[in-house]
Amino acid sequence: MSIPVRRRSILVSAGALGFAILLVTTAAVTGQTPLFDDAPSAEKVIRDARARGIEGPIYVPPRDQPDVNAHPEKYGPYLLLPQGWKGSIDEPRVIATVVDTRGSADMAEVRNSRLWREPASIPSRFHLTRAVSRNLNAEVQLVYADAQEAVQFVIYVIQQQVLPIRSETWNTNPPSGKVANRYDKTEVEGHPAIASHIAEGDAFRVSLDVFDESSGIRYVVHSLEPGLTAAEAVDIVKGLLS
Repeated sequence: MSIPVRRRSILVSAGALGFAILLVTTAAVTGQTPLFDDAPSAEKVIRDARARGIEGPIYVPPRDQPDVNAHPEKYGPYLLLPQGWKGSIDEPRVIATVVDTRGSADMAEVRNSRLWREPASIPSRFHLTRAVSRNLNAEVQLVYADAQEAVQFVIYVIQQQVLPIRSETWNTNPPSGKVANRYDKTEVEGHPAIASHIAEGDAFRVSLDVFDESSGIRYVVHSLEPGLTAAEAVDIVKGLLS
């Protein structure tokens, strides 16, 4: 699932270069295969950010020591994986086969995809600015912008091909005075859903992932700015499901 990339500076606290917290597990200490990945060093985070064109100061957030007793959790069609988990998991099962075809960035052509949905509830301050697809049989992306043409959120309509859907959970240990990322298990119109809240200053960017078992279609509303509220994301998905 591709997400539009934006150039941005990430603000930050002093001393960001001074720490890199490694995730260490009992298994790693005893020589067994560790169940969790090590957190990347501050230097690697900064090097990767520069390679992606991110300018300005880079804030490298600390990560909590993982709960070594944490294990993957099944929630409806989702498999919730603890942050950094690399232990064994069951093989996914195929629920649909999609024939590869070309993608398109032509609005009229994307509208002809069987996955096209006309959202019934979009806040009036946003408008559809483009529609794209990497594979017209597999997914479409509806990109919404504000009045200044800044992209605010993307709706993904996906033909899910395997279950379970893997969803990483994360620990939250924000710097002093910062809000924490979090995820919630929830439901939308009776369908299991995962709602993510990604800290952006003192606000959140929201992401809502909902799977419709009857059709095998997965709907994801992913905000790139804090302008879309969680309640609005829910209303958008309800409109897509109706």
